[in-house]
Amino acid sequence: MKIRTLLLLIATLLFSAHPYALGLGKLKIESALSQPLAASIPIKLKPNENIDDVHVALASQDIFKKMGVEFGFQHRHVKVVLDRSNLNQPLLRMSTDSPFNEPFIELIVHIKTPTQQFNRSLTLLLDTPDNDNAPSVFN
Repeated sequence: MKIRTLLLLIATLLFSAHPYALGLGKLKIESALSQPLAASIPIKLKPNENIDDVHVALASQDIFKKMGVEFGFQHRHVKVVLDRSNLNQPLLRMSTDSPFNEPFIELIVHIKTPTQQFNRSLTLLLDTPDNDNAPSVFN
């Protein structure tokens, strides 16, 4: 009986819905320090999931606190939206209207679908405009 239970547990873990859950691609920062913040992340939908059912937002101050991230003045100006203009590649966009003068910001994005909801912590590192052509140590 124990072997049967163990096999059932292994099968459940291997064939659960989690490998097909909504995911986020590679973060792309499209602005530099002292410019309005502009960054995007591709959203990878699970099979048969509709982009219209996905909702994104900057996480609440309570979630920031629970996850050990300080919610500062700069967070109040960050907008998080879902760009549905390209249905083949929807994007999570983060932006500000005014110049962003911090060299980095840690954001927590709340993502909700009919089958799941989660918070993802993202760290955005902004480079100075004059370093746009400099080689990156992160590539």
